[in-house]
Order: sequence, then structure tokens, then C-alpha cells
Amino acid sequence: MLAFVICVNGKQVCSIGLTPENTRGVDVSWIPNPKGEIFLRAGGMDDREHVDWAMPELGVGDELTIKITECDEVDPPSRRRTMEQVHRWVRSLRPPEEGKQAEGDLPPLPAPWE
Repeated sequence: MLAFVICVNGKQVCSIGLTPENTRGVDVSWIPNPKGEIFLRAGGMDDREHVDWAMPELGVGDELTIKITECDEVDPPSRRRTMEQVHRWVRSLRPPEEGKQAEGDLPPLPAPWE
């Protein structure tokens, strides 16, 4: 099967299967805060579930390689979440409007990079 093979500093982190039944993406993000954090994220959708893979923290000097290749075996996702779980997490990020109670008093879910 086709796969993204992700390596950081020459060491393979994971291989992610690409099939007609799923969508996949890999991205690197920088968040401008005092820590200047850089995040590597790999995830997508399987049918109606959000999936993602655990990624290492990145820093200055790290080298990232994403190879598109054919593989016999790929790594399973580290986490699966239903669409409702993701929607609950998104709603938890927004403070309730003044005078309104938070929808169902939902506890915040962890950010995707946690």
C-alpha cells in the first residue's frame, strides 16, 4: 500500500497508510509564543473518525523527511476520536457567551498536540 514514512533526524517515527478509504495529512506548525514551539502533526480521517499519530517535539536543527513509498505494513494511529469528541473539544475552547451557560458543561479535551 502507499504510505507516508516520517523520519526525524534520520530515525523513522512512523509509517502512515494511504488508502482510498481515508484521508491523511502531515504538517509542521510554529506557534509564536515565549517558547516558540514547533509542532509536527500527522493525522486524518478514517470513515467518520479522526485519527492521529504521536510525534516527537521539534527544535532548531531538526531535520524532517516525509517519503511517499510502498509498504507492506504501516503503523496504527496512536489515537482515534469520534467527530462528536472533536466537536466537544472545539466547543470547549470557546468561552460561553455572557449570560449563557456552557453547552452541557463539557470538560475541555486536550489539544491535538498533547
